[in-house]
Amino acid sequence: MKKTNIAITGANSFIGRNFKESFNNHYNITEIDVKNRTIDEINFNTFDVVYHVAAIVHSSNKISKEIYFKVNSNLPFQIAQKAKKQGVKQFIFMSSIKVFGENTNNQAFNLETQPDPTDNYGASKLDAELKLQTLNDENFKIAIIRPPLVYGAGVKANMQSLLSFVKISPIIPLTPFENKRSYIYINNLIDFINLIIEKQASGIFLPSDGTPFSTNDILKTFIKQSKKNKICITLPQFFMKILKYIAPVKYNKMWGNLEVNSRASFEQINFTPKYSINEGMSKMANDFYKQNK
Repeated sequence: MKKTNIAITGANSFIGRNFKESFNNHYNITEIDVKNRTIDEINFNTFDVVYHVAAIVHSSNKISKEIYFKVNSNLPFQIAQKAKKQGVKQFIFMSSIKVFGENTNNQAFNLETQPDPTDNYGASKLDAELKLQTLNDENFKIAIIRPPLVYGAGVKANMQSLLSFVKISPIIPLTPFENKRSYIYINNLIDFINLIIEKQASGIFLPSDGTPFSTNDILKTFIKQSKKNKICITLPQFFMKILKYIAPVKYNKMWGNLEVNSRASFEQINFTPKYSINEGMSKMANDFYKQNK
C-alpha cells in the first residue's frame, strides 16, 4: 500500500519534529524550510498532505503587525493556494487558541465561541483561518487546529522556566485559589493530527488533554517528579491582587483561566487522548529532571 506523502512546512519546529519522529515509518514525511526558501522554489505536486506549522509563535511588541500578518497569515495562504493547484488533497493549519483571546471567565472556549484575539499573534492566526477556509472543497480539505499551550519533552519558554524554577528553588509559592488552564501534551496532539490525516477530516478543531490543570497542580507535579524536598508557601490574597495590578499580562498568562472544551472535536473524529494531563506533565517533568540533574 502506497504511503501518504506529507510535507511539514516549518523545519525543526517542536510540533513538526515530534510528529516526524513518531510517524516517519507510517508516512513519507519531508520537512520544508519556508524561512530561507521562496514559495516559487517549493514543489508540492508529490505530496498528499501539507501540514503547516511555520509561524512567529510568541507575542512581542518588538515585532510589527505587518510581520505577524506576513508570516502567520499571508505565507500559509500562499502555500495553500500553490498546494491546491498542484494536487495536494489536504492542508492542515496549526492555528492557536489565542484567536479567542487570552482568558476565559465562566465558560470554556468551544466551537461556538466567537473569536476575539487581543494581540497581533492571535489576530494574524485568525486572518489566516478565514483566508484558508475559502479554499476548502471536496478535493482540498482544510483542517484548522486551535491548540492551547503544547508541552512535552524539549518544550521551551514559560513551561521550561517553571521546570527550572522548581529544580533550583527551595521554596515554591502557591496561590490561594485554583485557576483552570487547558494544555495539550505533545504526544496527544500528534496522535490527534494523525487521526485528522487518516480520516481526511476538515473543519476547525480544539484539541486538549481534556481536563484543565491549575498552576498549583503543575507546580506540585513538578515537585513530585523532581524528587526533592521543597517548602510550599501559599501567597496571601492581597499579594496576588498587587501582582495582577502591576503586571496584568504576565499575571493572566500564569494564573488566569484559559479553558477549552474539546468534546465536539473529539467526537468529530472519534479521538480519545492516550495520556491524561497528569501523566503528560509527569512524563515531561521526569524527562527534564533526568537530563538536568
